[in-house]
Amino acid sequence: GDWSRMMGEPLDATEAPMLHSLFRRISDDGLRLAYCGSGPDEIFDGYSFGPRLADTNFETISTGYLDRFSWTYDVSLAQLMPAHYAQARSNAIAKTEAMLTPYRGLTQSPAQLAQFINVHGRLQNYEFAEMDMTSASHGVEARSPLIAGPIIEAAFSFDPALKRRNDIAKWIYKESWRGILPDSIIDRPKSGFETPI
Repeated sequence: GDWSRMMGEPLDATEAPMLHSLFRRISDDGLRLAYCGSGPDEIFDGYSFGPRLADTNFETISTGYLDRFSWTYDVSLAQLMPAHYAQARSNAIAKTEAMLTPYRGLTQSPAQLAQFINVHGRLQNYEFAEMDMTSASHGVEARSPLIAGPIIEAAFSFDPALKRRNDIAKWIYKESWRGILPDSIIDRPKSGFETPI
């Protein structure tokens, strides 16, 4: 449809059809600015990296991250691209290492490092790119106030165990909204866009 032509190439962008429709409606209503909620999952462990990386060696977090979170679902990249997989894997690990270099002295938590990868990788290169393309195609500017610099700094300045407490992802983030938002919003289960892949 329109969204696939707009994206310009095949992309695992399951949210794109919904975002495209949403920004079209925002534009049709005459609005030119929209605020979105992107960011807290990446910096407050909304993807539950803490438990999933508990047994990962701190020194090999780049390899561990790539092996556990390839974002390709059950597709085997080694089978899909056998002639190029080794080089692609090596490139991905090198890029991940480059993202982590400034932060290695700041934490001993593999989960915290994985969240730095998410901020510099997934958030910037995937979510924000998708948001920018779908919003700009309708003349709407999308902003993400929940990923402002002071929030990122705060998210990496306290004990990472507070990001997941009592088996609740983003615990400290959710608690910061308690008394401001209704508990029903804060406590509702995480859900995404149910777009078939």
